[in-house]
Amino acid sequence: MLDKNKILAVNDTKPVKVSVPEWGGHVYLRVMRGDERMVFESLVNTDDMSFIREKLLCTCICDEEGGRIFADDDFKLLAAKSSRVINRLFEQAMAVNGIGEDSVEQEKKISRRTCR
Repeated sequence: MLDKNKILAVNDTKPVKVSVPEWGGHVYLRVMRGDERMVFESLVNTDDMSFIREKLLCTCICDEEGGRIFADDDFKLLAAKSSRVINRLFEQAMAVNGIGEDSVEQEKKISRRTCR
């Protein structure tokens, strides 16, 4: 039986390695924590969807251990990058986080084509 300490000790936000050839390498995308997901969902439930892709990526792009590399207010830095790359990473971050109707199928595709 799991207890509080065992549950809290588990790393359930393990990052997924994703190739980004346009940037000459790869990034890691992680599962958001519950509180981060709540903030993201509050952004989606407003009329202003400005920078929604970049804001999600600031939360999900991480280092190999799952530590964030972008702060929440870095979204405009990502907005200056290729919209094609940003959109692709956004879709992958959505799938990794189980957001969207076909997220399970997308996550399977990501697993098959990501870096090893």
